[in-house]
Amino acid sequence: MSERYIRFQDFIYGDVKRAIQMNKIYDNVKSNVIDPDLFDLSFCSYSKKESVQRALIDEDFKKVFIEIDEHYRFLFFRNNLMQFMMYDVLTDVFYEWYLSRPKYSYSMDVLIIKYILEHVDRDKLIYKSDSHSYKFPLTVYRGVIGRKDLRDYVSHGYSWTADYDVAIKYSWPTLWPTHRDANCFVYKTVINEDSVYLYTNHKDEKEFVCKVRYDAIEIVHDFSPIL
Repeated sequence: MSERYIRFQDFIYGDVKRAIQMNKIYDNVKSNVIDPDLFDLSFCSYSKKESVQRALIDEDFKKVFIEIDEHYRFLFFRNNLMQFMMYDVLTDVFYEWYLSRPKYSYSMDVLIIKYILEHVDRDKLIYKSDSHSYKFPLTVYRGVIGRKDLRDYVSHGYSWTADYDVAIKYSWPTLWPTHRDANCFVYKTVINEDSVYLYTNHKDEKEFVCKVRYDAIEIVHDFSPIL
């Protein structure tokens, strides 16, 4: 990969300026117009590359993710995180990526999402959110599936639902055929309004993107197989 790219894996946490300098492209982003040549487009099919480049220039991020195969959207977002931050479009890109995720998507790194939420414009995301009538404090749920040693890690995710039945769907073993012997849990916690970054119901999942108190998470259902 060209050294012109900035990769999330290469930068030191919290030190974006140093990451930019290390990759020697600081001078390239003084223009307000996005330069698609600074982006890692390796997750775009050859036939879609030109369309993605044009969408980046136009800042049409919804189209960017439409043109990228749904299984590679998070990887594209992750690998170009620094570029989106430099062009000050991270909030818009996060919003469009989040809505573009396939149903029952689980390919998100908790640490990367944590970092993103620390740098987005929360007020802007709230403005973009779907309307709802929920009252706070609000009980929310999260269904997870995975190895037992990762249970605490995945329970710390940022995607929660106000609908218990939706959480069950994400924890049901038969949902993931390759994880039949995995540990499956539904977690519960209570959130306040100021911990919410985004609410969306575009997949009928009554979904809140929010920060939660790790010491306030509890298991409410265990679907793990008895071995």
